Amino acid sequence: MGGRRGGAVDNNEYYETLGVDKNASSTEIKKAYRKAAMKHHPDKGGDEEVFKKITTAYEVLSDEEKKELYDRHGKDGVERGGGGGGMGGSDLFSQFFGGGGGGGGRRGPSGPKKGDDTVHSIEVSLEDCYNGGVRKLAIKRQTQADPNAKSTQCGQCNGRGVVMRMRQLGPGFIQQMQSVCPDCGGAGSRMKMKEEKKLLVVNIEKGMRHGEKVRFGGEASQRAGFTAGDLVVVLRVKKHATFKRKGAHLFIKQSLSLKDALCGCSFAVKHLDGRTLHLSTKPGEVIGPTTTKVVEGEGMPLHENPFLKGNLVLSFEVKFPDSIQPDKVAGLMAAMTGPHLQVDDDDEYEPCKLASFNAAAAQAEYAQNRQAYDSDDEEEGGGRGGGVQCAQQ
Repeated sequence: MGGRRGGAVDNNEYYETLGVDKNASSTEIKKAYRKAAMKHHPDKGGDEEVFKKITTAYEVLSDEEKKELYDRHGKDGVERGGGGGGMGGSDLFSQFFGGGGGGGGRRGPSGPKKGDDTVHSIEVSLEDCYNGGVRKLAIKRQTQADPNAKSTQCGQCNGRGVVMRMRQLGPGFIQQMQSVCPDCGGAGSRMKMKEEKKLLVVNIEKGMRHGEKVRFGGEASQRAGFTAGDLVVVLRVKKHATFKRKGAHLFIKQSLSLKDALCGCSFAVKHLDGRTLHLSTKPGEVIGPTTTKVVEGEGMPLHENPFLKGNLVLSFEVKFPDSIQPDKVAGLMAAMTGPHLQVDDDDEYEPCKLASFNAAAAQAEYAQNRQAYDSDDEEEGGGRGGGVQCAQQ
């Protein structure tokens, strides 16, 4: 095993992938893998190809024999003398962090395959996502009656998991169809199963969002010849009466009277953790319908880093009074700044009166008049199609 002939051996890639030097200890290599795997694992939003490279690099550098081959002969040396059959990336990740590959993960080529995952959703409040909490989930699942028993081959499909069915389409025409075996459900084997009731505790971490998934390894229903898949719990966050969440920020609308909007005011906001925030506007600072204010650090906690929070953003709705006492108008005018619309009386101007407009009544009147106009048109034309008849005559 001479490795590459001619030129220096390329044995830097795996070290660069994990971000360690060639003299790194096994502890340092393990620590570097843990950090890189957490960042790039596909289940956590990372790139699958990058994660595969990280896993391959760790499998080689964590094995003394493979590491020596790699240092001396590069990738070629490992591929020729490594023996293959290494652990998959997801299984390796599960060994470090648990849960990612489910209860036990996939076994070797000769062992049973992992069954399908089961997805279940639960409804949680925005308060749960802000403060953290737990939800208890009662489940029923099928599991192997005797954990030590071995499955037997299904006699209906002879272990293939599928059966062939014939259907007569007509004289001399037969259709052959393949379908999942009804006896074993496609497993190819049979085993005595039992129903198991279980109570799971779902931990809702601070900062979790709508659609976030909590995975329970090996807690799905089991099929004969398969290991149990995972139970995936999806969080569904209920709409909140006061707060609206956008990312790490919280948004609320605060209603103010015109007096409060012009003269300043103070108000209280009850937060998601039970605290009451005391907020105020400055006297003389005009709050308009498009004004936005922010309270920094009072938004949602960041998931996996709850000590950091987003912001609380306030928008305002200004309510105008229905009327003002005439004797108060002069005082208000004196307090207001800015131009005032006023046109002097002139004989050339035609005076008009402003009246209140009722949109609903106007729409009803329009609809009624339109029906009347359509009726008049039909009468003048001699009924529908009348004009065409005259032309034909």
